[in-house]
Amino acid sequence: MVAKILGLIDGSQYTASVLDNIAFAAKRLRAEVELIHAIGRRDIGSAPSDMSGSLDLGEREELLKELAAHDEQHARLARKRGRLVLSDAAAKLAADGVETVSHDLVLGDLLEEIERRETGCDLVVLGKRGDAANFAKLHLGSNLERVMRRTSVPVLIAARAFRPIERVLVAYDGGPSISKALDWLRVSPLLKGTRIEVAKATGKSSDAELDRVCKTLKAEGFDARAKLLTGDPDDAVVAECEREAIDLVIVGASGHSSLRRFLVGSTTSEIVRACRRPVLLFR
Repeated sequence: MVAKILGLIDGSQYTASVLDNIAFAAKRLRAEVELIHAIGRRDIGSAPSDMSGSLDLGEREELLKELAAHDEQHARLARKRGRLVLSDAAAKLAADGVETVSHDLVLGDLLEEIERRETGCDLVVLGKRGDAANFAKLHLGSNLERVMRRTSVPVLIAARAFRPIERVLVAYDGGPSISKALDWLRVSPLLKGTRIEVAKATGKSSDAELDRVCKTLKAEGFDARAKLLTGDPDDAVVAECEREAIDLVIVGASGHSSLRRFLVGSTTSEIVRACRRPVLLFR
């Protein structure tokens, strides 16, 4: 079966990096790419509030006509911009050597569209932030937070700038999500040939479980090593990425305990928010 990548693009400053990550993954996986640009409900018009108590009949009818005309123009421009974003993105991927690219402009809720299309999908790629990136540097995009909670396939979250992926950090916590990530890592061609650092925040001086994980990865041909970190897991992982010039972080969306399920504000969310590297997330 041919691998498939679903790319979510919005025309923001993160789009170029999203496309670079898609091109990297598509060539490694020999995957087809489907790009979607979603126009939300607020971009395709909305009914105005009931102002019948504050305006007379003539004023209200005139205002409703003006609002309807404004909504129609706004929606038309949003669709035109979306088609341009998609066509430019498809052309860039083709120029980068991606053989099969399709694209679709969709109206409505992005998450619903992803859930409809993710069957048979191997990877979802999107940016860490959207159109408000310059105004929300300490926050994650609202669509990203929803995708992280709900999407069942691996999610590659692009940083602002792409860098060739040669050094990978696995943020290991012993939970089911990161175990799923390691199973995927061993069989997928996406990161073959990269150097893998399996890191764990712990106060211990050694960790037999971490050593076993690295031994398994080495048996699959990876240049893998274990690394014990100190401090809070999110801060420790972010600092390690800078210290070791890591190019990609792999995280699980839930920890070892079932009581530590993924929530905004958790270690996973903080790593995604604070790290200046792309993050590959597994649920």
